[in-house]
Amino acid sequence: MVVAFVVDEMYIGVNGLDMHQAVAPVEVGIMRYYECYYPLPEAVHIAFFTKHINTEGKFISDEGLDKSAELMLAELVKWTNALAPLRGK
Repeated sequence: MVVAFVVDEMYIGVNGLDMHQAVAPVEVGIMRYYECYYPLPEAVHIAFFTKHINTEGKFISDEGLDKSAELMLAELVKWTNALAPLRGK
């Protein structure tokens, strides 16, 4: 299993330690359940996500967020395919 996160820095904090502390219990649970697990360092960091919500309640991205998402998803596909043989698929 490969895991990727979209992070709102307003709630998690801007440093990696806060992020790790927030998701560590989830990571431990996943590692115990699945035989292979790799956390991706790539992430989509959304500072103050509410500024990206329009009047209809729809999230509006920008070029930087789109690029971060593309990089994260590319890594997600790469690692999912690489770990597939370990999962017996």
